[in-house]
Amino acid sequence: MSTPNTPKVVTTGDSLTLEWAFTATGKYPAEDFINGLPTGFESERIGLFRLFEKLASTGIIRNKELFKKVEGTQLFEFKRGQLRVLCAYNPQRRGTMFLLAGEIKKTGKLSPSTITRAQDVLDHMVSLEEAETKP
Repeated sequence: MSTPNTPKVVTTGDSLTLEWAFTATGKYPAEDFINGLPTGFESERIGLFRLFEKLASTGIIRNKELFKKVEGTQLFEFKRGQLRVLCAYNPQRRGTMFLLAGEIKKTGKLSPSTITRAQDVLDHMVSLEEAETKP
């Protein structure tokens, strides 16, 4: 088990490493979302992990129904059924992507609060990475 305040590796492939990102309070929103899914979402959960592995391995998912950029942000979303996991490339470490937050999508659009939560987690992770690279 990872110590608090350490990104946890989800999967590593030839192209990318995907990591669960954490908040300033030490929570892992995307991992907590996946692990807390109610019964009935097992096939979608498995599908998300297959997408994570495919992106890590190949570096690309061409099907926009499964992976796409969140309009107006630097975020992307993995999509399986009603499940969404928001993510972003780590600007400090090439070849790394953070999994930031998730939601069960019930309407046509992502919840603004989920987008804000994901952006807040990304901002936290980037600030930590920047602090580590400063002399």
